[in-house]
Amino acid sequence: MNRTNKLIHLTHFETPLGTMVAGAVEEGVCLLEFSDRKILDKELNFFPVSQFFFSFF
Repeated sequence: MNRTNKLIHLTHFETPLGTMVAGAVEEGVCLLEFSDRKILDKELNFFPVSQFFFSFF
């Protein structure tokens, strides 16, 4: 896959400070943010042509 067509694996998890969202590609972590942040939507839109795979564990 090229830079404009990445599969991004997303998950969420609980921390003592609140729920976080993490995103990773083959090369490593590309997103780590608290889920209640208003900027999270903008950060996810930074990858407009990427495919997201949501995993919940």
